[in-house]
Amino acid sequence: MKLARLNSVLALSIAGSLALAGCSGDETPDGGTVFPDTGVTPDSGVNNPDSGVDSDSGVIPDTGVPEACPYGSEGCACTSSLDPNALLQDDCASGLICVPFDALFGGDNLTGPVQSCVKPCSTDADCGAGQTCAETGFGDESGVGTICMDRIANYDEGCGFSRGLISRSPDVEDLLTGGEIVGCSPGDTCVMGVFGFVHPDEGICLGFCDTDADCSGDTPYCNPKFFTSTSTVNPNIGVCSTAKNGAGALCGSENPAKQGFSSYCDTSDDTAPNTICVGLGGLFNPGKGLCMTACNAAEPCANDDLGAQTCVPDFFTSGDGVCSSNCTAFPETCPSTGGSANLGKTCFEMETLFNLGEDQVHMCLEHLAPPLVAATVDTLGNINNGGDNCFANGGSDAFLKCPWPSSCFLLAADQGICLTGCQTDPAVTPDCPTLTGVATATCAAVLNDPNFGVCGQ
Repeated sequence: MKLARLNSVLALSIAGSLALAGCSGDETPDGGTVFPDTGVTPDSGVNNPDSGVDSDSGVIPDTGVPEACPYGSEGCACTSSLDPNALLQDDCASGLICVPFDALFGGDNLTGPVQSCVKPCSTDADCGAGQTCAETGFGDESGVGTICMDRIANYDEGCGFSRGLISRSPDVEDLLTGGEIVGCSPGDTCVMGVFGFVHPDEGICLGFCDTDADCSGDTPYCNPKFFTSTSTVNPNIGVCSTAKNGAGALCGSENPAKQGFSSYCDTSDDTAPNTICVGLGGLFNPGKGLCMTACNAAEPCANDDLGAQTCVPDFFTSGDGVCSSNCTAFPETCPSTGGSANLGKTCFEMETLFNLGEDQVHMCLEHLAPPLVAATVDTLGNINNGGDNCFANGGSDAFLKCPWPSSCFLLAADQGICLTGCQTDPAVTPDCPTLTGVATATCAAVLNDPNFGVCGQ
C-alpha cells in the first residue's frame, strides 16, 4: 500500500491561488483601514434635518420612465443638496430624508450618484407594514439615527439603507441587501465606508468593543485592533469575534450570508503586522481561510511554541514574506495541547502548495473538533482499521480533525485516513513509541520516500 501525503496531492489544484478571505487583493487586513473620523457615528455633528424645511417642500420629478424604485420614494434615488449643516428632505417625498451616501462613504471613482431617501422613525408604528424602526449608527443628532428597515440582518451579515440594485462602484459587482433596506440587531452597528468590496450605501453588521466584557454569546472575544481611528483618546476599535484566532487557526465563514469578520484573525499584536486571513483556494470550503503572519525586514517574525520562526520572503504579492515555523509532520513536533479547542496542532508543510521550491513554509495548524477516529496499521503498514474519512474533494476542514499526533493521508481523491507520520531513521525523535504511547510501535515505510512512513503497531 502506498499512501499520498495530503500536501503533495493538492499542489496542482491550488498552486498559486493566494488571496485574502473577505478582503482586497493583497495581504493588508481590513483592520488597518482608517475608520471615519468619529469612529462610530459617521454623521455625528450634523444638525437636525427638519430645521427650517417645509415638510411639503420639494417636487418629485417625472422622468417619464417607469422605475422599479420610483425616484424620491423610500429607499430610492434622490438628489441631495449636500448642505454641510444638515441632511434635508430635498426632493424626497414628504416625511423622508435624502442621504448622500456617495459623499459620506464613496470613493472618487463612482460611476453615478449614490443618494437615496430614508424614513426617520421613533417606533415601529411610524413605519410601514412589516418594517422595523432600527438604529443606523449615524447618531441621533443626524436626524436619521433611527430609520424604517425592511428587515434586520444577523451579526456579520450585510446591511444597507437603500433599495438600489445598480452598482455605482467599478469594484463592486454584488450588492449585499437585495433591494431591501436592512438594519442590524440592537447593539450592533452597520459599519459603512471601510470595506472596499461593498457599495457606499451598504455595510456589515458588527459589534464594537473595548474588552471581552463588551461581548457575549457566539462572539465572546473582543478582537482589539480590528479598526483604527483618528481619535487620540481611543485610536483602536475592537470587534466582537468568535475566538482569538492566532496563526494556524481557520478564519472566515462558510455561510454565504456571513462576511467572515466575526471569525477573523487575532489583531492584538502591539506591532504590525498582525495575523491576517489568507484564502487557500480549493483546500478549504469557500469563504474559509488560514491565519498567517506576514513579515519583512522591519517587522521580523516572533517566536512560536517551537522557538524562532523564519521569514520566507516574497510570499505575498506585496513582496512581504510569511512566518514559517520549525515544525515537522514526520514526525509530528507541534504541541499536543493548545489551539482554540485545546486539541493540539499539526504541522502543515505548504511549500508544495505554492511551488516555492526550496523555501520551507511550515505552520502549526489547530486541530478542530470533533476529533475523528484515527486509522491503525500494523508494523508492515497494512491497515487494520480505516477509521474516519478525513478528506472531502473540493475543499473541507476535515483534514484538521485528525486527533494529535495523526495527520490526514489520502487513499483516493475523496478519501483520507488519519495516521501518525514518522521517519524510518530510529535516531529521529520523537519516535513512534513516544508519539503513540505503544512501546512496540515502529515506523512502517509505506510512502513513496523510503525515509518517511507511518507509525504501525
